[in-house]
Amino acid sequence: MSSQGTHRNGERGVDDDVRATVDGGELLNELGIDAAEIERRKRYTQFDERDAARLSSIADDVDAVADDIVDDFYDHIDSDPEVRPVLDRSSLPMPALVAGQRRYLTGLVGGDYGREYFADRARVGRLHDLLGLEPDAYLGQYSVYYEGLFDVLADRATGGTAGHGSAADGSEDGATADAAEAVEQFREEALSVLKAFLLDQQLAIDTYVASYVAEAERETRRQRELSRRVAERIGEPATALRETTAAVAEESDRIDDLAGRQSDRMDDLSREANEMTATVEEVAATADEVAATSDDAAALAAEGVDAAGDAAETMEAIREATDAVREEMADLQEQVDEIRGVTDVIGDVAEQTNLLALNASIEAARAGEAGSGFEVVADEVKSLAQDASDHAADIEDTVEEVADSGESTLDELERVADQVAEGTGQVDEAVERLEAIEGAVVDASDGIAEVSDAMDSQATSVEEVAAMVDDSADSAETIAESASEIAGATDRQRERVDEIADSAAELTE
Repeated sequence: MSSQGTHRNGERGVDDDVRATVDGGELLNELGIDAAEIERRKRYTQFDERDAARLSSIADDVDAVADDIVDDFYDHIDSDPEVRPVLDRSSLPMPALVAGQRRYLTGLVGGDYGREYFADRARVGRLHDLLGLEPDAYLGQYSVYYEGLFDVLADRATGGTAGHGSAADGSEDGATADAAEAVEQFREEALSVLKAFLLDQQLAIDTYVASYVAEAERETRRQRELSRRVAERIGEPATALRETTAAVAEESDRIDDLAGRQSDRMDDLSREANEMTATVEEVAATADEVAATSDDAAALAAEGVDAAGDAAETMEAIREATDAVREEMADLQEQVDEIRGVTDVIGDVAEQTNLLALNASIEAARAGEAGSGFEVVADEVKSLAQDASDHAADIEDTVEEVADSGESTLDELERVADQVAEGTGQVDEAVERLEAIEGAVVDASDGIAEVSDAMDSQATSVEEVAAMVDDSADSAETIAESASEIAGATDRQRERVDEIADSAAELTE
């Protein structure tokens, strides 16, 4: 706090009511300064009875110049624009301030340095603190006292006021001895003054420190209360924010994962699109080949229709020829039946002839020599009859074989006729199907030609789609990178929110 600031109890200036609350004895108690502490401080500064005696011995000299020193003291304050407002903060008039400062100065060499002296010095320090005089300015004012009191001590050392006369013999050795005594006197008295000032300054600093500590404690309590209120205000929102941020972080991680997978899918789609472009181009080329092949198939189908028509005509001719052969075989069967009847007759004739020949042989044998010629004829007839019978049997066997072959041939012709009829029906169906195939092939050829044209156009479109997919894949990769950055930023934000929430929780502890 500057020397122009408000004193630490929050009130500007010191009036009689404030002064009435400042009790030196109570201050010593607050500072923990008792008789033992006073003696300890004196021991630390090496202040003893000899110092008290020296200070008491210069009391009259100090009293003689006390008014001048106090005037210099206030002139010094008045000349400093930062310290000057301190005087305006006191309700005492200037004469009262001068009188009080004179008492402080003369008390320094009063000779009594017990508890009452320390209580008075502590009270002075506290009042200056309440006036807003900072420690640096307070201690700086001692320079006026140093100068005034050291002038007194110098006058005492050089003016013989301490009881030391000049050398009686006026010799140089005597003058040197007097100077040495004067210096020693000044050193001892100056040290006693400095020790007294040290005791005063220790008390002043103690009062300032105590004031600062009290202010720090008040500020600490205020900060704790403020922290408690802040924690109450931000605790629940911070917890909600932590939960929200955690949810956002999880969602960001999920988006990051989805974006990564989407980027991978777009890469796969890009490769598939490029492969599809090549495939479409191959299909387009194949469609051209299929169109050409379809034209050839249409021509072949037309040729097949013609060939089927020729086959149908041929089958019809075969059917007619088969019918003719069947009729001829029927006629042959009738002739075979007639030949079989003739052979039966020949057999009967040969059997009758053989019987006649046998009877003739019997009769020739009865006739003896007269019938020998007839017997030869009878044998010849018998032999011819037997030959005729054998030949008739052979003819009958041959006729039977012919008849059997005819019947087999007729059966085969019947089967052939049936197969020809069935084949004719199938050829007719084949002709109808080939005609349908020819129409379908022509239609397919036309459709394939349209497909070929469409595939050429589609190939161009697919190439454009592939380019767009490549661009989308690049965009997806960029999105994946951005999503990853967002996820990282969200994680960092979640950490900060956790820190805020933890800090808010700590504020309530």
